[in-house]
Amino acid sequence: MYVQRDKQWCHTLAKTIENILLENPAILNEPVLDVGCNGGELVEQLVERRIIAEGCDVDPIALAHGRNKGLPVFHYDLSSQKLRKLYGLIVLNHTLEHIVPASEMINNIYESLLPGGVLYIRVPNFSGWIARMLKEKWGFLVPQEHVWQFAPSTLKSFIKAKGKFQAIEIHCKSNLEYPGIGIKGWVKEFIKSAAVQLNRGDEIIASFRKT
Repeated sequence: MYVQRDKQWCHTLAKTIENILLENPAILNEPVLDVGCNGGELVEQLVERRIIAEGCDVDPIALAHGRNKGLPVFHYDLSSQKLRKLYGLIVLNHTLEHIVPASEMINNIYESLLPGGVLYIRVPNFSGWIARMLKEKWGFLVPQEHVWQFAPSTLKSFIKAKGKFQAIEIHCKSNLEYPGIGIKGWVKEFIKSAAVQLNRGDEIIASFRKT
């Protein structure tokens, strides 16, 4: 089922990707690949910034929406196949937690990055304060969809074990959890705010460089 991603959220993410490229001159003009691109919303934002970008996904319905807009998106299962070209930056935006053969996907991504290329990942943070407080009621536990749960340390260990990756940045200064209501909601919002300030948010944002 295709659910369109929030445009403002993709706009913010595209700005982040643009900044990573600017900070890494060796890959500045190299192509970007969004793995699990859905309908190509992030790809669209990147193309508007004149960044060479493509997207791949395994959902033909979502891909059809991107193709209908003329976006460079294609069907590909990166967990079972290596890519046919090399990229300067590959994005896994809330994709990795869904992939059963996650090790195979990271291995294939490593082989598909140019030397000095960057892997950018966003996943839920199982060790965040909100996740620990809400436990099985945490909105991003989603056991029917998320086959893996990560903490910053386990994500770092997992990625570095799959190739010669150097961690550039790993932080948890953002939240995924839905707003609360009433007194309990106020308490939850207070904890969410404190968690962001103290790098204990419930989303991991990480980037790794191929060495």
